Amino acid sequence: MYPAASDESGELQYYVKRGFSLRSGERAMTVIFEANVPVHPFFDWNADRGDMHYVLRVSNTTGSPLTSAPVFVLDDGRPVGQPVMGYTAKGDNTELRMTRAIGIKVEAREVEVERGERVVQGEVVQTSITLRGTMTIENFRDKPAEVRIRKTISGRILEMSHGGAVKNTVVNAGSPNPSNQVEWTINIPAGQKVVVEYRYVSVAVTGRAR
Repeated sequence: MYPAASDESGELQYYVKRGFSLRSGERAMTVIFEANVPVHPFFDWNADRGDMHYVLRVSNTTGSPLTSAPVFVLDDGRPVGQPVMGYTAKGDNTELRMTRAIGIKVEAREVEVERGERVVQGEVVQTSITLRGTMTIENFRDKPAEVRIRKTISGRILEMSHGGAVKNTVVNAGSPNPSNQVEWTINIPAGQKVVVEYRYVSVAVTGRAR
């Protein structure tokens, strides 16, 4: 490992290469610094849009920030992609979004399971609707897969399987339903299928008051 000598000035980061010089007209390519950093691969499923990508989480343990730049990614010496890394402070993590995932099949469904009484609110009629959602992930690969699921649920969450966690909740002005950003992290063995379930209550406008 060759650590970097660096210095901050305002909003700029300078890397110092000591003992290096060029004569007039010369050109050279040099390594600023080298370091081994932890890389954690996983699959990211945005269940709102339905797309899934292979992602690498990189932890910056170099002691210096990593500036925005293209990253040439190799796996066993074979090129697998060239994503762009954003600025990553020392000690922070960044995610490199690689290619669309293959070997993983996903399906998301929601069904209404119960409907409450109609309630007049001002000029509209509102009804509480209980919905049950299922998200199926099937791993056709020959090795386990870690999948992060991200889902927006509009309403009051009643239950979630597989350790789902609410990351953020926003109360929308003019809407009776809060917007919840929910995440799951699921480890799926090779050749296996996992079904994630959740249930929530959403208030819908079902008519106008007379």
